[in-house]
Order: sequence, then structure tokens, then C-alpha cells
Amino acid sequence: MNEKVSAPELRRIFIESFYDENYEVTMEGNPFKFKVYDQEFYVFLKNISPAYYPKYPDIARIQLPFSEHFKVISKSKIPFIILGYNATFGTFTAWNPFDIKERLNQKSNVSLFTRDSFQESIRLNTFKEKYISNGDKVILFDSRTLPMFFNNYSTLFSINIEKSKFKYIKTKDGKNDCVNVKMGDLKKIDDQIILKDLIQYQINSDIIGAVLMCSEKYASIYPDMTISKWTKLVTNYFQKKDIYLIK
Repeated sequence: MNEKVSAPELRRIFIESFYDENYEVTMEGNPFKFKVYDQEFYVFLKNISPAYYPKYPDIARIQLPFSEHFKVISKSKIPFIILGYNATFGTFTAWNPFDIKERLNQKSNVSLFTRDSFQESIRLNTFKEKYISNGDKVILFDSRTLPMFFNNYSTLFSINIEKSKFKYIKTKDGKNDCVNVKMGDLKKIDDQIILKDLIQYQINSDIIGAVLMCSEKYASIYPDMTISKWTKLVTNYFQKKDIYLIK
């Protein structure tokens, strides 16, 4: 049976993952309203529990109760991030933040499903994409990867974004990691992870080092970006111009 944490502890795990980010809780409760990366979200946190299907013990779920809050959320354009927590593995499961709105308050308890086996072997700063038998797509990740998830949720669920896909790559230790591959050129540096990586290089005015770092570290995510393209993009950023790739 899955381990569980208390509601306050689950909230603490969530908030502390954003310790070095500029965030704001704008409405308390569960769901609560959360703002980060200049985007506002409704967030609902709950422990994942067994679904109690005797023939399918691997199936797990969270349940959404009937709620007046959900009436407001279902009509809002603000993304609704529902996160199921597995305390055994320290992982979160996320469901499509827009599709789920259609199901809110349809029954006294709405079930969202996942599988215990999905939670295994999830590495830091990677995402695992899975589908359950009803066709729902779920994204799973380590709890410490929450900031990256919120910065890339639309890409992960392919919601009105540039073409992207997932693939597995071999890491230096020979293991497989699932990475989000973004096709085409990166025309703007707005990914918070890349911006953080560039800070020290910018302080030292080390354009060459920054270009080499980006071309090596992000080669699997941006395979179409050449050294020349990274050079143009990073040079513009360092010179305090618009952080856009010169076309």
C-alpha cells in the first residue's frame, strides 16, 4: 500500500521545491491559487491511493470531491494543475490541466487514475510520459522537478505550443532518461533552467563558455540548434539585446 503524508506536509513539499523561485500563493486552501513564472495556476494536491481493483492491484488513483471551488475553476481560463503524490517514491503524477475541467463535479467523486509501477525509476529533472487504459495521458516526475514542470506544463501536454516530442537518451552511466525534445530552432531564451545556467557565464562575460555549455547540455532537447545558432542567441542575450535568435 502507498505511503501517505499529511495535507500540511504535502503542501510543504510543494512549496519548498520552489525555494529559489519567485512565487506567490494568491488564494489559500486546496485547491489554492499559485503564481510563478508570471503565470497563475489553480493547484490541487492529494496523496495517491490504491484503486482497490483486486485483479489490477497496480492501478492507483486520486479522487476529486464535489466542490463549489471546482465550479469556479471549471469556468476559468486559468490552468488547473492537479498533482497526485506518491510518498514511497517521492514523485508526482499530473493530469492534463485543461481537459480535466470538463470532468469537475460530474459525480460526487471523480477518479483520476495512474499506476504504481509508473512511479519507479524517475530521475531528477526528467519527465515520464504514460497513458492509462482510458486514453488519458499522465506526466510523472520527481517532486524536486516541480519548478521545471510548471515552466513546461503546456509543452508536456502539448497545449497550443510549438511541435515537441519525447525520446529516451543514454546518460553517461548508461541508463535511459526521458527528455522533452523541442523541434526547430530556439528563437527566444525564456526557459528558466537555461537562464539560470547562463548567469555565471554572463557575470564573467564568457560568451564562448556559455555557447559550449548550451550546445552540449541542451543538445538532446534542442537537436536543431547548431553552435552558430547558439552563438547568435547567447551573444544577443549577453549584449542586453532582445534574447531572440537572429533570423
